[in-house]
Amino acid sequence: MNCLQRSYRELSSCHEKNEKKRCPFCGSLRTKRKGFVKSFIKTKRGLVPKRNQRYFCNECGKNFSSNTPGKRKRASDNLKDIVVSDYVTTKCSLSEVGKRFGVHASTVHRWLIEKADNPKSFGTASIKDFSGYLCFDGKVLKVGGDKRTLLWASDAITGKLLCYLYSRREDSRATYEFLELISETIPDEIRGITTDFGRGKCFVKPVRVMFPGAFHQVCLVHFLRYLNFQLPKTRRSKYYWRNKAFRATVKAIVKSPTVDKAKALLARLLALKSFFPASYHKRFFRSLERNLDLLLAYKINSTLPSNSNGIEAWNRTLERKLKNMDGFQTDESCKAFLKLWFNAHSMKVSK
Repeated sequence: MNCLQRSYRELSSCHEKNEKKRCPFCGSLRTKRKGFVKSFIKTKRGLVPKRNQRYFCNECGKNFSSNTPGKRKRASDNLKDIVVSDYVTTKCSLSEVGKRFGVHASTVHRWLIEKADNPKSFGTASIKDFSGYLCFDGKVLKVGGDKRTLLWASDAITGKLLCYLYSRREDSRATYEFLELISETIPDEIRGITTDFGRGKCFVKPVRVMFPGAFHQVCLVHFLRYLNFQLPKTRRSKYYWRNKAFRATVKAIVKSPTVDKAKALLARLLALKSFFPASYHKRFFRSLERNLDLLLAYKINSTLPSNSNGIEAWNRTLERKLKNMDGFQTDESCKAFLKLWFNAHSMKVSK
C-alpha cells in the first residue's frame, strides 16, 4: 500500500495547471476545489503571504493541496542561498547569521548541508592558465573533539586554489591519495612542487614517487622556523655560542647564491662536526646531508618558489573563519562547509 501511495503522490504532482487533480492518497480523479491554504514563506524581504489551492477527494474524503505532500516550502531558495553564502564567505558563526536573518542556527546548518548537494564529494576548481608550479600543505581541523586533516593545493605563481582532500590524518597514505587527485585534476605537466616536510616527512617520498620529473622544494620558511625552535637561544645553554654559529651557517647554506657554494659551506660544517655534540645538532646534520637537494631546488629552477606562501595565505584565510565558528559536530557538516567554502574562494587569487 505504501508503494501505491508513493506512486499516487508522484502522479498527483505531474498534472497540468487546469487538469483534473488526482488524489495523492487513493489515486482517484473524483476531486474538487475546496478553498485555499493560507501560509507564509520566508524571503529576504521578510515573511510573504502565500495561497495554495486546496482540494477535496470524494472517494476517500481527504483534503490535499496543490503542493506535493510533505514538500511545503517554508523558505525561498533565494533566501537559503543568501544565508548560506553569508555564513560561508564571512567570519560570522551559525548563531550570528541566524540572528541576522531571523532563523535558528540549526536551520542555517541544515541549509548548509542541503546546498552542498553531495557533501561527500571532493571539490575542484578551474585549472585554466596553470603555471606548472604548485604548492600544497595540510591543515588540522577539529570535528566533534577529534582531529581531521585538510590537504589542499594552490598554484604557486598565481595563488589559485586547485583541489583539496578531506582526510582523517596527515600521513603517507593520505598524501598518495591526494597526489592521485592532483594528477587527475591537473592534466598539464607539473614542473615544480613546493611543500614543507609534512608530519613525519610524509610529503617527501610520495612526491618523489608520483612526480619523479618535477622539482621538489621544501619551504625554507618552515625549515628555518624549525631550526630556530629546536636550537636553544638562551645564554644559559651549554652550547649557546655553538648554537649561534650553527644557526648562522645553516642559514648561509640554504640561502647561498649557488648550489656549489652551499655544498662547500656544508663540507666545512661537516668538518667541524665534532664541535657540535648535542642531539639536535646531529639531527640537523643528518637532515642537511639527506635533504640538501630539496632545500636548494629553487637554485636549479629559478621559477620555483622557495616557500609555500601561496597555500599558507589560504590557511590563514580559512583559520580566520574557523576562529569565529561554532565548530563542526559531524564529518558531514565539515565536508559540506569545505565544499561551499572552496567553491566560493576557488576563483580568487591570494596574491
